[in-house]
Amino acid sequence: MNEIVEPNDLVVPCDLDRQKLFYLLKKVSSITAWRRIYAYYKAWADVTKASLQEASRHGWALTTSLPASELEFVQGGLDEFRKAMDILEKNHCKKIGDPPFMELIAARKRLTIQLSVQQRVDDGENGVNEEHTPLWQEYCDAMHCAYDVWQECSMHLFQRDYFPSGMWYYNRWLKNDVPLMHFPDKMEAVPDPALNRLVRANGFVPCAGIWEPVAAPATRFVDRFTGAWKPAPPFRVVGPMKYFDRGAQANGITLQHNSDSDDAGEKLHLAWRLLWQEDRYADGTVPEEEAHYRFLEPERSRPKTSGIEPPDGVIWAWSGAAAPVSGRWLLESHGSFTQMRKKGQRMAFSQWQSVRWVLLKPDCALGAPDAGQQPVAQGGQ
Repeated sequence: MNEIVEPNDLVVPCDLDRQKLFYLLKKVSSITAWRRIYAYYKAWADVTKASLQEASRHGWALTTSLPASELEFVQGGLDEFRKAMDILEKNHCKKIGDPPFMELIAARKRLTIQLSVQQRVDDGENGVNEEHTPLWQEYCDAMHCAYDVWQECSMHLFQRDYFPSGMWYYNRWLKNDVPLMHFPDKMEAVPDPALNRLVRANGFVPCAGIWEPVAAPATRFVDRFTGAWKPAPPFRVVGPMKYFDRGAQANGITLQHNSDSDDAGEKLHLAWRLLWQEDRYADGTVPEEEAHYRFLEPERSRPKTSGIEPPDGVIWAWSGAAAPVSGRWLLESHGSFTQMRKKGQRMAFSQWQSVRWVLLKPDCALGAPDAGQQPVAQGGQ
């Protein structure tokens, strides 16, 4: 399996970025990371349950858009996640490099299905009875937070049929995530093992750990049987490192300007070198350093800024922010799509992205500004 990468997307990390990436890969593959993801997933299930309970208390059980069947679906995903965590905890995390993929995949599938349903609501394709659906915005926020924290980790992990990360993501991580991340003042140096364990491109890694692509001589078919292929130091790094689970296929790299082109591109001759083997939980305990791990805030929890207030007094708000007034809001980037929002309700996201909404028509009956009140441009916090 060769990963097709545009030349500009294959960035070789500098020494400092190698240290940061090594630290990040250990953090996002840790049991601490999985426990955190589970907590957010459970919070999503909890708000779904609370919504149905509140709707039932008001006699809306048959009209709410989060009925008992919805709760059962979400709870089923949480149950699968709990099974996965039980397997890891039972083994004292000793098999974290060979995680319970079926259970994790089942839990994540239910999350992504509900995200697509909610997206169709935001796009206006499907409707939702917000009046009889308590905590609808809290439900959406909790669901997106669970997705964000899962993505923060899974995009850097690599396993067959399971959230494979890509070389292209390294650029995105450098530009978008690194400025928001916390790194300790003194980071562990990237190991330079004396014993070199190498896997050729498209080979299967024998153990979980952090592997790095290095330049290697081209291989012939016969070399696979004779053992003649022996890359030797000094090794030249040709791309960013990855965390591979045991049995994952170490992908090859093909440089190509257009993946749809008939051009076969340039196939890089490389090997994956093991820098660090997954054995941190061998004694059944969690290393002290994990107590100091700090992760990104979910996208919907990050502060929203309003920028420069326009001089015309237009009222606006970002996705995820509470509507400052009630009324019909226009999606600024669309030009025709509108939504009704009551004061205090969270503004919707578009295609899971943060967008700006402009107040098109206030609704005084729902809590718009008092007559004579001068509207002020606002951003969400």
